[in-house]
Amino acid sequence: QAITDSWNAVTETYGLREQRAIYRKTLGLPEYIEEPNLHLPIGIIVPVVTISAVLFILLSAIVYKQRLTIKYRTRDVQNAPKNGTVAMLFTDIEGSTELWDSSKKLMTQALEIHHSVIRGVIQKYDAYEVKTIGDAFMIAVGNADAAVLIANDIQEQLLHADWPLELASMPASCVEYYSRHIDEKAQKTFSGLRVRIGINIGEHSEEIEEGGQVQIKYDKVAKGYDYYGPAINLAARIEDLGFGGQTLISSNVHDQLTDAVKLTTKISIIGELAIRGCAEPTLIYQVMPSSLKGRRFQGTLRRRDSQDITMIESSLMSCEESVNNLDLDTDVFKLTPIQLQNTVIRLRKRLKDLIMQQARPEQLDDEDLSLGSFDSEQSEEINIQDKKSKNSEKERKGIVVEKNETVSLLNKDKNAE
Repeated sequence: QAITDSWNAVTETYGLREQRAIYRKTLGLPEYIEEPNLHLPIGIIVPVVTISAVLFILLSAIVYKQRLTIKYRTRDVQNAPKNGTVAMLFTDIEGSTELWDSSKKLMTQALEIHHSVIRGVIQKYDAYEVKTIGDAFMIAVGNADAAVLIANDIQEQLLHADWPLELASMPASCVEYYSRHIDEKAQKTFSGLRVRIGINIGEHSEEIEEGGQVQIKYDKVAKGYDYYGPAINLAARIEDLGFGGQTLISSNVHDQLTDAVKLTTKISIIGELAIRGCAEPTLIYQVMPSSLKGRRFQGTLRRRDSQDITMIESSLMSCEESVNNLDLDTDVFKLTPIQLQNTVIRLRKRLKDLIMQQARPEQLDDEDLSLGSFDSEQSEEINIQDKKSKNSEKERKGIVVEKNETVSLLNKDKNAE
């Protein structure tokens, strides 16, 4: 106890460190070296942990926001075709102007779904989003198979997308079903925004004069690649021919498709068309995923100025051709849809001409009357005969018509004519 009391007294007087030094020196021991204190005071630990947690939360929020902003990396230049074969897709929404005028809020929501679907498909196939022009997409990929598969996926996913219910009340985006037989379950063929797609393919060359179909340029301002040339222009014009929900391709694309893609795709020929900017007629095909084979359109092609009503270009109509030689001697089973449609137009015109030559005005409907006119003498004679027949009917029913009244009516009709 005495030793302990002495130790505590010295420690209180000189401190623990000095006491240890005296003790070790007395015993001949080496100098005491203190171990570093690794335990921080609680007053320092709490603020450091709090600040670190706040910084981590802020950093996580920034990263999450960036991922939402850049949901799809469709503008990754690593996926852009830089040489060789380039397949180009153009997309556009049918009736978009009408939809925007109907409801801007609704169209804004629908456009977000539209963009998300298309960009998801682009990313799936490692394609390249060249640009968007309004609500239209320009997409580049390195081969025909990928281009058609992208188009098929876009059409399928747009059909099954979760569209706002209000779109179903608009003609340009209503839901449609198709059934081949009455007792067959109807298949949904249209729902939501309807997108037409045009595809063409070409080879890259630095100079168009050297026979190249595609030019590729890197835009330093946009920091991405852009594509020019005859093949690109043709793809845009092919897209403009289609209805919403329809995919049209050139014969160049069709010829490069593999059997594997053809097995999963419904392909039908449209026919040869004279397209502006092309020296020769272009053979056009329609492609569609097999799951949408029940999808039907209002005709073969859409005319740009017809508000999406089925019509064909006036340049395709040739009603002056001989009906006897061209239409009556042709095997209709060998005609393309375009040729068949032209034939029907010529025959309809010829039929209306025959009706105008043989029928009376009251037997014609408004459409027939708009196609021709009768000479005045024939028209007057027909009117007089009609009046006489009506008077005869009245007389049979006991209604007496005075002769002077009949003459007066006939004179008035003649004067009117």
